[in-house]
Amino acid sequence: MKTIAIGVIGAGLIGRKHLAKIAAHPDFELVGIADVNAEQVAAQNPDARVFADYRAMLDEARPDAVIIASPNQLHAENGVECARRGIHILIEKPVTDRLETATALIEATRAAGIRSLVGHHRRHHRQVATLRALLNEGRIGDLVGVSAIWAVHKPEAYFKAAPWRTQAGGGPVLINLIHEIDFLRFSVGEIVAVGAVLSNRRRGFPVE
Repeated sequence: MKTIAIGVIGAGLIGRKHLAKIAAHPDFELVGIADVNAEQVAAQNPDARVFADYRAMLDEARPDAVIIASPNQLHAENGVECARRGIHILIEKPVTDRLETATALIEATRAAGIRSLVGHHRRHHRQVATLRALLNEGRIGDLVGVSAIWAVHKPEAYFKAAPWRTQAGGGPVLINLIHEIDFLRFSVGEIVAVGAVLSNRRRGFPVE
């Protein structure tokens, strides 16, 4: 099997997890990391080529595929630039921060004919596949509704570590609840309507 040359855009919390997986996989070769904090990332990854500008990494390292783990607001831009160069992408969830940018990214990937995947890793859990099979086979009856409560607590340090999480494109819905939304879509079916009440009263951030 051909070794796959992989680049990573964004070496934050999730990016570092991807880097560890690449290092542990015999068929993957890390050819570059792009992060605005290039000096710090280079110190943490002394054996890797590190770029401050992700475009330079795409052009100079020439990866076969790129993992996009940058802040949500940059996903579309990063993905479109990869598509223009014919580079396949695994893009962290959410795919982008707005419908308009998601549409632009989808159009770019289709025009380029590249493969793209959004990092909804729970789709690949064995228990999720089992549930989906049970529902599709009707083995637990006809599904008429889903009742669920989702609640999460994020400490102050979570937001201080990455201020972009408090701004437009961040927030617990796009960063966290998106997992459960995708789980429902994958297991039960496509969502046809949404009703919601939005509030930022607890912390006063621009996002919910």
